[in-house]
Amino acid sequence: MSKSQKPQIFSFLLSLIIFIGLNACKPTSKKGAWIPEDKQMFLKYCKEARKSKDIQLSQPQIDAVCDCALKKSINAYESFREANADTIKLVGEGCIEQIRGR
Repeated sequence: MSKSQKPQIFSFLLSLIIFIGLNACKPTSKKGAWIPEDKQMFLKYCKEARKSKDIQLSQPQIDAVCDCALKKSINAYESFREANADTIKLVGEGCIEQIRGR
């Protein structure tokens, strides 16, 4: 290995260690406490799914259903990724009944 390659290898290894370290410190969701990114992804998915369904809900009702489903999902699942589409739909259906019952 030449002298000119050593600084490049050192620089690469240092960058790799910093990158791994920063990702290790990245917050993650857990049951009962999701990170904001997971909450935003859930709400986006929920609202898009509710708009495309045959169930006719107003925008305030969609917001209420998705907020309800988010709260229930945060308490039931470790993250947005763990709460798959089928389970989100089931949670949302229960929330729709609550919202319509108001």
